[in-house]
Amino acid sequence: MQGLARNLNAAPAAHPVDIDVVAGDRLSGSEIAVNGTSANGQKSETRQIRARFIAKGTHAYQVAIVSTKMPSPDQVDQFFSSFKLF
Repeated sequence: MQGLARNLNAAPAAHPVDIDVVAGDRLSGSEIAVNGTSANGQKSETRQIRARFIAKGTHAYQVAIVSTKMPSPDQVDQFFSSFKLF
């Protein structure tokens, strides 16, 4: 989380979120939303990151949206709800 936010020179403020499991359960994960500026060579660009993080067993997962313009709330919800753990 911190490394992803550091790419935009921002501090992550994580909050808990439930992640769906294919079997019908839900597991606790974390979500961050950060806005900032990324340096790409000599060009700086404003970026937004929304990311969710979850660990299950020996695996860790990161699902992220990185964009210059944040998608609509419906698109964000559709993207994150499409990720389900097995």
